[in-house]
Amino acid sequence: MVLIIGNRGYTNDNVLCCSILMSDEREETFKRLLNELKIYFNFYPEFITTDFSIPNINANDKVYKDDNVKLITCFFHLVQAW
Repeated sequence: MVLIIGNRGYTNDNVLCCSILMSDEREETFKRLLNELKIYFNFYPEFITTDFSIPNINANDKVYKDDNVKLITCFFHLVQAW
């Protein structure tokens, strides 16, 4: 599942914008999703927070490599993996 959460800067509230159920967790699937978000919704976030899924991290790096999007891994998921 992918959640897209926006932030209203003037109130600093987080708002769920979109929830996407994925058919699998392959890198190609993540890349397709991210490319479609860029093309159809002009989706260029300041940063992306993700768990430690290697396919997800690789897809984010490839799709946003030239767009100055910061990738942040989630500390909660790191602790859960230990």
